[in-house]
Amino acid sequence: MEFFWNFGTGVAADTSAAPSPVFQFPKPGTYRVKMYARTLPYGFLSIDSADVVVSPIPTVKFTKLNACEGQDLVFNNQTNPLTGVSCNWNWGNGQNKNDNNTSVKYKYSTAGSYLVTLTANLNGCIGSSSQRVYQFPSPKAGFTQMAGKCDNDEYMFENKTTISAGTFGSYWNFGDNTYSTEDNVTKIFGTPGTKSVKMVTTSVFGCKDSSTQSISVLESPKVSFVNTPACSRTATEFTNTTATVGGAGGAVKTYSWNFDDGGTSSLESPSHSWSALGPKNVRYSIELMNGCKNAFTKSLNVGIQPKAAFIAQDVCLGKPMVFDNTSTWPQGDISWLWNFGDGTTSTSSKPVHTYNKSFGPNVTLYASIAGGCTDSVVIPVNIFEGPRTCDFTVNTDYAFGFRGVKMNPLNAATGVAGGQDKVEYNWIFQGGGTNKTTGVNAETQYDFQTDGVYDVTMRARSTSAPFCECSVTKKVVMDRLAVSDLESTGVAVFPNPNNGQFNLSVKSSFGKNLNIVITSMSGAVVKQINTENNGLISINSGNLADGVYSVRVSSGENTAVRRITISK
Repeated sequence: MEFFWNFGTGVAADTSAAPSPVFQFPKPGTYRVKMYARTLPYGFLSIDSADVVVSPIPTVKFTKLNACEGQDLVFNNQTNPLTGVSCNWNWGNGQNKNDNNTSVKYKYSTAGSYLVTLTANLNGCIGSSSQRVYQFPSPKAGFTQMAGKCDNDEYMFENKTTISAGTFGSYWNFGDNTYSTEDNVTKIFGTPGTKSVKMVTTSVFGCKDSSTQSISVLESPKVSFVNTPACSRTATEFTNTTATVGGAGGAVKTYSWNFDDGGTSSLESPSHSWSALGPKNVRYSIELMNGCKNAFTKSLNVGIQPKAAFIAQDVCLGKPMVFDNTSTWPQGDISWLWNFGDGTTSTSSKPVHTYNKSFGPNVTLYASIAGGCTDSVVIPVNIFEGPRTCDFTVNTDYAFGFRGVKMNPLNAATGVAGGQDKVEYNWIFQGGGTNKTTGVNAETQYDFQTDGVYDVTMRARSTSAPFCECSVTKKVVMDRLAVSDLESTGVAVFPNPNNGQFNLSVKSSFGKNLNIVITSMSGAVVKQINTENNGLISINSGNLADGVYSVRVSSGENTAVRRITISK
């Protein structure tokens, strides 16, 4: 017999004349294979056919994700085709698993390197792939506090982390926004309380573990003090300003001062007199019952200090007070500052000051050495008020005398007439006359001998030390001819007739500001004067021709008109 095979690939060359051929199909699929058999020598033909299913050899591929000790390794099965395939995982540790899932997990009991093989069987067609995988060792985090107790101590932490293989790094979180990557660390917390300290360790392959501990931090004293200036004469006062520490252990166990001149103290707020000048480093330390302690050092410079002193005598209001500076100092340039107690100051060595009110101020003198210290002294002084009745009234008193006048002390501020208790008054009249009155009944009288203008002086003097006094002089007009005018209208003109020089006597009650207008008989204004009423106004009209003139005096609503005759 002879044979002919057609393998059904559609390719003309894919044939064979062998009795039992071997053929490799070009790709997976189902092929209709035909066999032609012919007898020899007569050539009888027989045909047979069958479907041949050609399966692919699976393309085995997988990815892996290594993991840290205690965690699953993740495998992603990428075999093609995956449908209808039987997959077997050999974990490389004597164990295997049949699993056709796309994602497969496996955890090794011990860290190490393993060769994983994936085998895929598709209808007897078998493919496989192998990869090395790693179960990385993980660190076992731990640490120990070796030192530290208080918030100003240096805490020391020793890293106790272990790992079976490889190296690791550490990251510290102290719970107060501070961190460290050192292996063994030191830390000052700065504030008391319970601190949560966390250490995270990471291996070279990224495997992590952490350990957290609550650390107790006791409060230490925040030592501070203030002091008065450090000077050679005056002891320096030291005042403890350290804040109180709460809690059972916050009570103070000991105070300790070192003044850097051989002196010490165990008081809370001592006073210290210096044994030497110059720079000193004062150290103050406090220990609490909880065992925490702290210290504070301040640099001071002990300077030369003067002795401030002065002498001042009480004065009457309006009189200058002289300050006699009697301060002493051993050496150095000195400056002065006086505070007179009335809002004014001076830097003079020996000032003179006049007060504008009566009272008893405290005067302070500050004496300062350049580069050294200051001393001060406060001395009360008195500025006595003088008599308040430093003016007087004048009125005619014809019952007393033909040219009699009556005078009474006057308080100009209140307008009240009358003498003042504990004040004596000396009256001096032009021409030689004098009189003396005292107290509240200080009114006096005097009889002038002739008409005229007289100076009358009143001196008021207190009868007790420092015998303050004041005086005032007024012009008193005695003109019997003008008396009735002065009494009736408040204005009198004299002498009249005159040669152009004449006087106007105006009562104070008439008004303060005067307008004086002189007109001729024809009504023409020949002179006009605006002046303040001081009781007696002298007018010079010598340039006017002889004749009769009208003198009009006005102040507010008060008006008086007088005629004068000028005859030269």
